[in-house]
Amino acid sequence: MSVPLLDIAPERRRVLADAASWRFAAPSLTADEAARQERRGPRRKHAHGHRELMLTLSGDMPYGVGDHVYRCLPGTWLVMEAFQPHDDGYDEAPPDLAHLWISLVDDRAFARVYVVERGRHSTSPNLVVGPEAA
Repeated sequence: MSVPLLDIAPERRRVLADAASWRFAAPSLTADEAARQERRGPRRKHAHGHRELMLTLSGDMPYGVGDHVYRCLPGTWLVMEAFQPHDDGYDEAPPDLAHLWISLVDDRAFARVYVVERGRHSTSPNLVVGPEAA
């Protein structure tokens, strides 16, 4: 299954367009405490030198940022600061979901959509926005 360049299904676009339904979760923010949950088992983490944002477009799964784990329902934005450890990838068998990932690197932004449907994983190509993207 392939995902065309940021081709977001209509029901998922509604989440993207409905800012009133968004909630932000990150250790560096005053986060929605209800989003925090317990981790079941250890997870591999990684960190990198740029900020990352993840918006849950569909699905329900936990994702770890720093020492916290957040329940990611549609409308949940996770904010990962540069060099902040966070989960590296997904469980081997995650539930159906769609996540919009945005990496902020210097003066550019890279966006991609990661989708799991019926056990099949796919990622859209990066959409690059910035001075060198033209």
